[in-house]
Amino acid sequence: MDITSIYTPLSKEKAQIRILLLLPGSFNDPIRCDLSVESTQVTFEALSYVWGDMSDTLPIEIQGQRKKVTKNLEAALRHMRSESETRRLWVDAVCINQDDNIERKHQVGLMDKIYGEAERVIVWLGQWQSGQLPALQAVQHFGANPDLHWDPTKRTPTEENIEAPTLQLLMWLRNAWYTRIWTLQEAILAKSLIYICGSFVFQRGEIDGIVESFQRHFSRNNCCSMMNIEGKYGLGDLDIALSYSMWRMAQMADLQKKRGPTEFLDVASRFRHRQATNPRDKVFGVLGLANDLPKDIIDYEKSIAEIYSSATIECIKNSGNLDVLSHVLPKSQKIPKDEAAQENHSLPSWVPDWSDHRPNEAWRLLGLCERQSLTKLFNACHQNSQACPECPSQSQLGLMGIFFDKIHEFGESMIFRSNTVKPSVLRNWRKMVNIDNEPEAPYISGSTMFDAYWRTLCMNTAFADDSSVAGSKKANADTRALHDTAWWELLLHDKYTDLPGQTRRYDTPVIRAFLSHIGFLSSGRKLFISEKGYLGLAPEDAQDGDEIWILNGGRVPLILRPIREAPVEATQSDYTFVGDSYVHGIMDGEFVDASMKKGEMPRPVVLV
Repeated sequence: MDITSIYTPLSKEKAQIRILLLLPGSFNDPIRCDLSVESTQVTFEALSYVWGDMSDTLPIEIQGQRKKVTKNLEAALRHMRSESETRRLWVDAVCINQDDNIERKHQVGLMDKIYGEAERVIVWLGQWQSGQLPALQAVQHFGANPDLHWDPTKRTPTEENIEAPTLQLLMWLRNAWYTRIWTLQEAILAKSLIYICGSFVFQRGEIDGIVESFQRHFSRNNCCSMMNIEGKYGLGDLDIALSYSMWRMAQMADLQKKRGPTEFLDVASRFRHRQATNPRDKVFGVLGLANDLPKDIIDYEKSIAEIYSSATIECIKNSGNLDVLSHVLPKSQKIPKDEAAQENHSLPSWVPDWSDHRPNEAWRLLGLCERQSLTKLFNACHQNSQACPECPSQSQLGLMGIFFDKIHEFGESMIFRSNTVKPSVLRNWRKMVNIDNEPEAPYISGSTMFDAYWRTLCMNTAFADDSSVAGSKKANADTRALHDTAWWELLLHDKYTDLPGQTRRYDTPVIRAFLSHIGFLSSGRKLFISEKGYLGLAPEDAQDGDEIWILNGGRVPLILRPIREAPVEATQSDYTFVGDSYVHGIMDGEFVDASMKKGEMPRPVVLV
C-alpha cells in the first residue's frame, strides 16, 4: 500500500494540522504511532530537531504502516516515548505530507502558529557522546549561575573548582541544531522550551545562562582570561571560535526577548550563517518572525532566483529604502568558476544570495551586521528618500538616482580573520592617502586628509564603548584619541617591538575592542580615492572606473559597474551591482542637496 494513504486531506479554511500520537512502549520496543487531524487550538507538544542524513533511515509504524524516518528522528521519538501514556506531538517530517507541495506550502505558512501555540517545544540535540559529558556538565554549572568565574585564578574559595572544557563546549555548541534555519523560529516562538541531549534535560534558562556567563566574564567585565583556561600553547583561535558561537547564540536569546515587530532583513542577516537543505527555506524559514514579507511568497515550485528576487523587491517596497542591497556579498574566491553559476542560482547582481552563509568567514557576516547597524545614521539620498522600484523583467531592477563619481585608486583589502586588524593593510592605506607625510593636506569637502582618513575607518561614528559620547553617534575628539592610541599600540605590537620605555596597552580591553570595531567596519573592504578626491570604503571586488551613485532610497552610496558605455544624452543605462560603500563627506546628503539646487534631477538606472 502507498504510504501516502496514511494522510487524509487537511482543510486549509479550518487551518487543520495533524498530530502525531506517539503510542506508549518501553525504550527498546518498535515505535508505533497514529495520526489525528486537529486544529492548533488543541493541546500538543512540538518537536524541534534536525532531520539528519536523509539516506540514513529507520522504520517506524504509522497507522499500521511502515514509514522510514531519519535515524535522528527515530532516536528522538524513542527517547521521548512514555511507557504508559500516549504523547501528542507535532513533527514536521511526518505530520506534513512532504510529497504534496500544495499541502506543504500551506503547512509551512502555519508553522509560526504551530510552534507558538504548542504547550511546549522540545529541542532534540541528539544523543550525547562520552566526550561531551564535561561540556554538558559545564552548561549546567555555569548556566545555572552566570556569576561563577570560568578562570580558575579568579574563583573565590567558596566557588566549586569545576573545569571549563572550552574545546568540548565549542564542539557541543556546533551541534547541527544551532546551524539550521528552521530551528530558529521554532525556538523563538515557543511559550515553553526544553533542550534534550540523550538523558540530559536543560531548561531554556540554563542555555541562555551559559551565553550570559561567557559574555559577562570574557566580553563585558573581561575578568576571565582564556589563557588561564587553555594554557599559553594550546589556545590558538579557540577563544575566537568560541566567541563566535556564543555571539550567535546570544543573537537568538536577544530575539527571544525582543518585543514588537521584526523585519525580515534584520532576522535574515543576523542568522545568515544558519543553513537549509532547500535554499528557498532561507527565506521561508524566517517568515514566522518577520512582519514585512507576505507568506504568499511561499512556493516550492518557483525557482530559487524567483523567491530571492521577490523577497528583495518586497523589502524595498515595504521599507522604501535600499538597505537590502547591502547584503549582496562579494563573489567567493573559493568557488571554482565552473560551479559559480550553479552556486549563485543564476541570481541577478542586485539580489542577495541568502544561501551563501560563508562557513569559514564568520568575520565577514559579523562585519556586515556591524555596518548595517549604523546605516540608519546616514542619509546620503537626502530628500530623495523613497525608492520606487520597477521590474521590467525578473532579472532587472529599475531605480532612480544621481551619478556622483568614479573610483580612481584603491588600496589592499582588509581581511579580518582571527579578529585581528592587519597592520600591513592600514600602512598601505595610509601610504596611499599620504597622511604620514602630509596629514594637514586639505580634504575636498573640508577639514584635512588625516581627519577624513580616520573618520572613514570608523565610518564617522563614535565607538560604542566610549561612554563619553552621551548619546551622540558621530565620531568626536574622543574617537580620534582612541584611533591615535590604537594605531600607536598596533605599531608597538607589530613593528617597534624592541622600543624601550614604552607602556604597552595593546592587550587592554578598550584598545582591542576599538581595533576589533575598526576591523569589522572595514572587513571585506578596501580604501579608495575617487576621481574628485573623496575617500571611501568599497567592497573588495570593486574596480577602477566603477561608478558611485546616490540612488533614491539609498541611505549609503552604491557602487555600480556599467555593462556598456552609454552616450551622455542617454536616459538610462544598465549596470551590474557591486555593493554599498561609505564615502566621507556625502553621507548626510551634502552632494544630493547641492545637485538638486543646481537643477540636477535623478535619472533612471537599471540593475541586472
